[in-house]
Amino acid sequence: MLSKLKRSLSVACLIGFGASIGYGQSSFDIVKVEEEWALVVETPDPLQDAPQVSTWMSPSASMDGVYFGVELNHAQRPEYEGGGFQTKAMIDADQVDDRLGHQGENLAIAGETVRWTQSLSISNGELSFTIKSGTSQTWGNFGGPSMLVKLSTSLTNLNDYSPTLSADSSGVGFAANRVASLKLVKVRLFTSQGGVNEFNFDREIVQQ
Repeated sequence: MLSKLKRSLSVACLIGFGASIGYGQSSFDIVKVEEEWALVVETPDPLQDAPQVSTWMSPSASMDGVYFGVELNHAQRPEYEGGGFQTKAMIDADQVDDRLGHQGENLAIAGETVRWTQSLSISNGELSFTIKSGTSQTWGNFGGPSMLVKLSTSLTNLNDYSPTLSADSSGVGFAANRVASLKLVKVRLFTSQGGVNEFNFDREIVQQ
């Protein structure tokens, strides 16, 4: 079963994952997806909460309906807050669950690299999303259970997840000139049979 998964994913990688991984008809289920991200800050401006970065993940093949996001160096709750970071669960344009971290602490170090992993999983009719393994000079080690948000779902797997959709939907919403690089680095797929497959996606979102 795992060898079948590896063959299917190898083909998907060769075609750039396409619009969707497209495992809907397969005999295995994807139950968790992890994305590794890296942001290189060039010249931050703490007085303007700059730059401001947003990354998004969807359990399906579109950003319609349910999706999840990370806001870096700002938050909307729904009022605006500068600095820190936020995880959020969305249904269409409505924010239905969120968590804040390092509130009011602005990115302030020129040339620093912020790395983090976004994790989306499904179990018993519930979608769970968090950031983990985050590192930066400004925030130190960050993420974990305190950043977990959840939503109920009728989905039974994450087979229609698309890293291309994540990359296309993410970016720098403010002060892109203060970002040297934003990249979706790696993708890991976890199956209901216990298989784990990691791929270098290596997609540059912002490059000045």
